[in-house]
Amino acid sequence: TSPFAPGTYTFVAKNAGQVGHALEIDGPGGNDQKTSGIQPGQSANLTVTLSAGSYDVYCPVPGHKGLGMDTKITVSGSGAGGGGGSQAPATTQQATSNSGGGGYGGY
Repeated sequence: TSPFAPGTYTFVAKNAGQVGHALEIDGPGGNDQKTSGIQPGQSANLTVTLSAGSYDVYCPVPGHKGLGMDTKITVSGSGAGGGGGSQAPATTQQATSNSGGGGYGGY
């Protein structure tokens, strides 16, 4: 994926699975920026201000990050200088596989 520019973003997390999920973003400027639980078929917005650096974007439900519900984003360049936020879609989903291996969707 292309790097993000510094600025304010609203991530839209849609739970397309069959169990509860959430969205958390950890990186420069703060950790524990997260949604509350997102039930199946529901969505939640998470608005964050991103500065330059690397961020971990994942599902904080115990065990979900280890199942592949985890991605990294990079923020670089100069800031947008204020203005409105952008929409960056992020989807959490539950795999249809019952195995402990692959098949789990990310964001």
